[in-house]
Amino acid sequence: MRGDLPLKLGLISKDTFEYAKKGSKIMIEHKWLEEPPQMDDRNEPTKSNEN
Repeated sequence: MRGDLPLKLGLISKDTFEYAKKGSKIMIEHKWLEEPPQMDDRNEPTKSNEN
C-alpha cells in the first residue's frame, strides 16, 4: 500500500478544479458560455391560434 498516492491525487484534483474554474471565468467574461437549452412553452402555439 502506497501512502503517497492519495495526497498526489488530491493535489491533482485541486489543480484540475482551479484550472476549470479559471476557464469558466474566462468564458463568462468573453460571453462564450451559453445558457443551457430551455424547454419550449407548449401553451404558446395554442395561445396564438385563439386570437
